[in-house]
Amino acid sequence: MALTLQKTLVCSLLMLCLLPVEAATKLEQQRKDFAAGHQAVRQKAVTRYRQILKRLDDYPLRDFLEYEYLRRHISSQKPEKMQAFITKTADSFISDRLRKKWLLKLASQGKWQLFVDNYVDLGNSKLACYYATGLQKLKKTAAANAAAEKLWLIGKSRPRACNAVFAQWRASGQATPELIWQRVKLAMHSRRPNLAKYLAKFLGPDERKWVARWRRMYRNPAKMLNHADFRSDTPLVREIVLHGLERLARRDAVEAAKRWQGIRTQYTFSVDDIGRTNRRIGISAATDRRPEAHALLNAVDQNNTDLTVHQWRIRSALNNGDWGDVLTSVESLPDDKKGKDSWRYWRARALNELGFSKQAMAIFTDLAGQHSYEGLLAADIIGVPYALDGVPINRTEIELKKMSAMPGIQRAKELFRQGLTVNARREWQFTIARLNPRQLELAAVLASQWGWHDRAVLTIGRTKTLGDLKLRYPIVYAKKVLHHAKRNRIDAAWVYGVIRQESAYMTDARSHAGALGLMQLMPGTARFEAKRLKLSLRNRNEILNIDKNIRLGTAHMKRILDINKGHKVLATASYNAGVQRVKSWLPKSAQTPADVWIETMPFSETRHYVKKVMATMAIFEKHLGQPVTPLGSRLIDIKPRS
Repeated sequence: MALTLQKTLVCSLLMLCLLPVEAATKLEQQRKDFAAGHQAVRQKAVTRYRQILKRLDDYPLRDFLEYEYLRRHISSQKPEKMQAFITKTADSFISDRLRKKWLLKLASQGKWQLFVDNYVDLGNSKLACYYATGLQKLKKTAAANAAAEKLWLIGKSRPRACNAVFAQWRASGQATPELIWQRVKLAMHSRRPNLAKYLAKFLGPDERKWVARWRRMYRNPAKMLNHADFRSDTPLVREIVLHGLERLARRDAVEAAKRWQGIRTQYTFSVDDIGRTNRRIGISAATDRRPEAHALLNAVDQNNTDLTVHQWRIRSALNNGDWGDVLTSVESLPDDKKGKDSWRYWRARALNELGFSKQAMAIFTDLAGQHSYEGLLAADIIGVPYALDGVPINRTEIELKKMSAMPGIQRAKELFRQGLTVNARREWQFTIARLNPRQLELAAVLASQWGWHDRAVLTIGRTKTLGDLKLRYPIVYAKKVLHHAKRNRIDAAWVYGVIRQESAYMTDARSHAGALGLMQLMPGTARFEAKRLKLSLRNRNEILNIDKNIRLGTAHMKRILDINKGHKVLATASYNAGVQRVKSWLPKSAQTPADVWIETMPFSETRHYVKKVMATMAIFEKHLGQPVTPLGSRLIDIKPRS
């Protein structure tokens, strides 16, 4: 009896041990089956695909495989099948993507009732045009006119799919001159004068003349502001004149300010017109580092004094070297903005410069406990070590298991493992968009554990969790980075700072401007550096190769560092904004402290970029086991342009 019981217990324990092994074996087989099924879909081997699909009922990517099949065979699918699948997969990105493809197919087939019945707003203008077309075809006149008007009132061109919609809408008499003028104005204010020229043909002869006059004002405001065409005081003339002043302010804010003093008394501008124009001229003067900027911004009325005006008042005071104005401008910030690190730092700097060192040191001491750009600067000022130890995100295995069991997280992980990186990111982004801050923390930890560092970094970036420095600033591709940094005699920590800020470790990152890879190289830059290095670069895709991208990127960093005579602040700004643009930002006469120059750069993107790269160099040095270089020693004063 005892022996039988002992055998039973042994068998039970053996079964419990075997269960995870069996589950893992099954999962590996399903992964192989999925890969084979995916290949079968691409090869149009329908029978083999269907056989494999039956074996994947409990595999996370079963629906994704079916999606791949359906999107390639939309024409042969029954509406009921498509509707059911779209509804079934509503918790995944594939639902909207399949709906979009199906709707486009229905439109091409002229199945308008089916299209309208299944249309949802997916933020796609072409589909929205087809929806309006469908409503017109189905004689739903009121809804069609409302849809057409909504599509019409935008200051940019619409897809060709809207042409027929607009033609019928105009033919029905719904496109009134007022609506046409509304779009002309939207086009002009959106800097699309050619669209305004096209729209003018739907207006009468006299009104077309005014569109032409506005376009001339757009091209040459300095000349046209005094033109006889704009002597009358009408709402349209006032709008065109104000737009001309705004255009002139972009080119020469001080000249715009002079012209504005003469113009504002010639027309019956509203108080808001005056406030908005003062704001535009003042900001333009500040971004151009004109000494008159502070006074111009102080002239902006309270109703038009938003956060941007407050910030540029501080920066214009910094440009002028007037620490009293700096302090006054910081203290005039809205209460909920005064606590931001950057403005606390400048308040402390101003207090210190004005002789209130005790108050300044209290702020610096508080800031120095952080690893932000301002925190490191404050630590340098008071002479204390940097706070770079970091605090890992607190989590339990139970929490991580629960998070990893979420269907969307499972699908993203499997897509990532299968090498379907783009779709993996789509699934991940779709899923985390619905998570709370704690769930985002756990998701970031999981992504990091899987080696999916770009998702970990971007996911934790959605939270206010700043302490886990290993997760936020991981050391990736260390062998390649260290090798190429050493070859070019530049700091590896600087390279990591650029990679972290440029691509957040996305090896296949592609910007709207066309920059590619980890180090976001423009194709022209990559080809130039490749030619210098005598490195083969047959096509753009080779720029995405990790080793080549780092090699070319570090060579580019070295070249712009040499151009900027070893000045890392200028070289970092040049990497982001371009060498020639950064040269145009150099002081005209007096030498400028680097922290002041960085804060007053006209491009917010470059300002943020330089601060992040310069600060994270210290973090990466610590993670690489290197001595940490004080940030202050890198912030060398900026000399005037030669």
